[in-house]
Amino acid sequence: MFTAQQVLDDADGTDITFELVQQAADGTVRLDSASTLAQPRKLVIKHSVSGKGTTAVDRHLIQLTELVASGTDQATGTVNLTFAMPRNPLITEAKMFDLASLLICFVTGEAYPTASLTTTSIQKLLRGES
Repeated sequence: MFTAQQVLDDADGTDITFELVQQAADGTVRLDSASTLAQPRKLVIKHSVSGKGTTAVDRHLIQLTELVASGTDQATGTVNLTFAMPRNPLITEAKMFDLASLLICFVTGEAYPTASLTTTSIQKLLRGES
């Protein structure tokens, strides 16, 4: 499993600490320790499988959400990243790393290794760790 406490950088480089608050067989929920229960910022990791045999696909979801409330109004922003890795041996972990690197380059505008992509978290995620 990933560590109970995950420290991630936001857009301006500020460290945000997400503490483990829920763990189940299919994943975990972590809350930003600086957010409130009324207006939480969450890091959710979920795992699922669909299909059978070589047509089976392991799905690994990373989701960040933030609920913001003001007076009588509220809204939730959500960002998802899903890895869908077929159990067919044609799709390797290395191919998944390449796809993740391309996505990170697209999102950040920076190519590997400038974006400092490490495969450790991806390997943990693909193994079903949360």
